[in-house]
Amino acid sequence: MNSPYQLIGERFESEQVQSVLAIYAAGSEAPLCEPGSGAVLGMMMFDIGWGIKRPVGGMQALSDALAACLRHHGGEARPASPVEQVLVDGAGRACGVRLEDGEELRARQVIGALDPYTLIGLIEYDLVPEQTRRELDVMRVNGWNVNNTKIDVALERRPDLLCERPELWGSYMLLGPGVDYVERAIATAMRGEIPTETPMSAMMPTSADRTQLPTGSGGDSLHLFCTSVPHELADGRRWADHRAGARGAGDRVRRGVRPRDPRRRDRLMGKKPR
Repeated sequence: MNSPYQLIGERFESEQVQSVLAIYAAGSEAPLCEPGSGAVLGMMMFDIGWGIKRPVGGMQALSDALAACLRHHGGEARPASPVEQVLVDGAGRACGVRLEDGEELRARQVIGALDPYTLIGLIEYDLVPEQTRRELDVMRVNGWNVNNTKIDVALERRPDLLCERPELWGSYMLLGPGVDYVERAIATAMRGEIPTETPMSAMMPTSADRTQLPTGSGGDSLHLFCTSVPHELADGRRWADHRAGARGAGDRVRRGVRPRDPRRRDRLMGKKPR
């Protein structure tokens, strides 16, 4: 399997197309030259073929619907109940969970809808099958220290795009001037530093679904997905202790989608990096 860099350079000549593909490929959380990671570009075909869809009312509407379905069938949804440990019976089968407050919940079936590393951390390691342990030991997760972040922006009014094509607010926009720009951002994140150059994708779900806004609002919500930020910061710093850096990154991202008229900065009501 080729790397994204090989596929982009060998098969496409347009710098604009190359830039779009590089930004998309950065979502693999690896350098563009990483062998085998070119397969991530195939995911774009699903976006084109099926479109990018969201539940009416936002993603929380999906969680609410699932919880309502569970309650309808006699179940109980308990959010904000972090699990400390998965309980296992004498036969080696999961039989319940222990919450962080000490409460134990027993069940005939236990479903672990989370990533393998987190799940294994909730189970006594000796109970994990040897083959599973071997597979996890060689599985690389965030090996390049590159991750993604999402910034939610609240707008008082919809800004004008520099390209003067307002219809694009209803699309999935990939923003960045070129492949080199993306490579520099990834290299900076790998060093544990917050990039000053920020390739990203932008979506405005409220352009199609006004139910996500307060009644009568003339504003919009904007989601910015930054594809190249460090998973761990250099010098042992933690993101929780580096809010100023996170806010600074948010400001740099916001300038990347600035309104055409700089006097319209009052349209920004708030932003929240995640």
